[in-house]
Amino acid sequence: MKKKKEDQKPKDITAIPSPWTDPSVHSKQNSKVFRYLAWFGWILGAIVLIWVLFIV
Repeated sequence: MKKKKEDQKPKDITAIPSPWTDPSVHSKQNSKVFRYLAWFGWILGAIVLIWVLFIV
């Protein structure tokens, strides 16, 4: 029973991020779009942090 539970846990963990990390799942264009979105997220996050610091 314990072994089965341990085997299931790593499978669930890898099953969730696999479509996001594996390049084979997404096409090259989609991966580029995701990278651009990630960069936008980081830039927006930095701008928001700077804004909060200036406001405070």
